[in-house]
Amino acid sequence: MRYVQVRSFLATLTSVTPEYPGNLDSVEGTPQTRRNRWLTIAPSGQIESQQRFWFGYFEGIDAGYQVRTVESSSGGSHYAIWDLDFQNYIGFYLTSKKPILWRVRIDGAKLGRPEQRVYDGVTLAAPGLATLGVANRASWDDHYVGVNKPNPLSLRMNILQVGVALFDSPLKFRQR
Repeated sequence: MRYVQVRSFLATLTSVTPEYPGNLDSVEGTPQTRRNRWLTIAPSGQIESQQRFWFGYFEGIDAGYQVRTVESSSGGSHYAIWDLDFQNYIGFYLTSKKPILWRVRIDGAKLGRPEQRVYDGVTLAAPGLATLGVANRASWDDHYVGVNKPNPLSLRMNILQVGVALFDSPLKFRQR
């Protein structure tokens, strides 16, 4: 696998799915706070600053994007990698023996060379699995994000920076 810096970027993600609107983050529990454990949909306005993510592109047989959290505020998740638990929910893990290389599509087409702008009609998927989605939950309950869930998510992706370096150390991309 070879890292491709020109196709790598930092971004935020927002669900625009009518039944599940909000920011992709890690807000859960009572009281609702950022816990830095599981990927969830946080209602807009519930968090001070939206979680940022590093999308590092690797080419090879299973080309795709490794996704890591990037600190968006003091105490926010940083350098955690997206991986699936045994129920296919996305957790924030410190390490992964075989990181998932996520597929990014815009209106059904593979994302080519990303640009610094907002993209609508975004879907993310793990290889061989369905797109990101959420399970059926009450509106007041936590909305955990995973794959092979009954409610697929349509996303808005705001690419903040393109051509970013390999995220191979937690010292990189820290908020100052």
